[in-house]
Amino acid sequence: MGVSTDSVLLPAVEAVIPAHNEHPAALVATLQACLSQTVRFTAIQLVDDASDPPVHLPAELEGSGISVLRLATNGGISAARNAGLERVRAEFVACVNVEVLPSPEWLERCLGYLVAHPTVAACFTRTDPLDSDGLLPRWRIRFQELLFPAETGPASFATGHAVLFRRAALAAVEGYDQRLRRINEDSDVCYRMRARGWDTHFLTGTSCTSIQVDSLVQLARKELIRRGDDPQSPPPASHLVAASTRMLGQRLARDLYRRRFSFLPVDVAVWAISVALLARRSRVRNR
Repeated sequence: MGVSTDSVLLPAVEAVIPAHNEHPAALVATLQACLSQTVRFTAIQLVDDASDPPVHLPAELEGSGISVLRLATNGGISAARNAGLERVRAEFVACVNVEVLPSPEWLERCLGYLVAHPTVAACFTRTDPLDSDGLLPRWRIRFQELLFPAETGPASFATGHAVLFRRAALAAVEGYDQRLRRINEDSDVCYRMRARGWDTHFLTGTSCTSIQVDSLVQLARKELIRRGDDPQSPPPASHLVAASTRMLGQRLARDLYRRRFSFLPVDVAVWAISVALLARRSRVRNR
């Protein structure tokens, strides 16, 4: 059964929201944003990726169409999404991360776009930080996030913050690659769909808001992940330190050239904390 808007019948659409040790207030905010869409999701699959303590749906959200699926072991974001996708029966499905708040018209605009463009498998929009003037959010957007296109149209891949998919296209590539636990899973699935003839498009006119609270430690951990850190098969610490140091040099040079002087202490702090995290990990392993 579909949903209607302005007398136009749209196909049914569900949502999959992976969660692992999330801040309860952020989880509720994301769920409420999904429940407040101008076109309602027919179902929402909240996948608890073995959080400790387990995720519990707040009383005020019970009976709202949200189902909680708890996984016995933590498999990473790709495995959590796939577990939720196995339960989806709608023609379209949105994968939304916790700490991401789609604007009220986000689903209506994205769903209408996919219906009007039958060769497009995935549609995504801007995701802007709530504190867009803060130093750390600006640094993260500049160095750790994809730069968004200026116009609606084809994109190489969709960032994984909030994406609306055509479920048939995801099924054709057997969903996300579960070996990619924390990074590159969004680009990988889009590239594999493209190999099957499906496009990915960026859409203007609506957006999402990230309520992520940035810290230097959080940025450093993400930097290590981007440099190849993998908890399942960690590379040598020396490799990560060398990669982080090379990136530090490049960023310092670019920020000096572009006169982004406020970024310089963040550049150095993120590098220093990354090295400290690696050193602490090595000491723990050598005990």
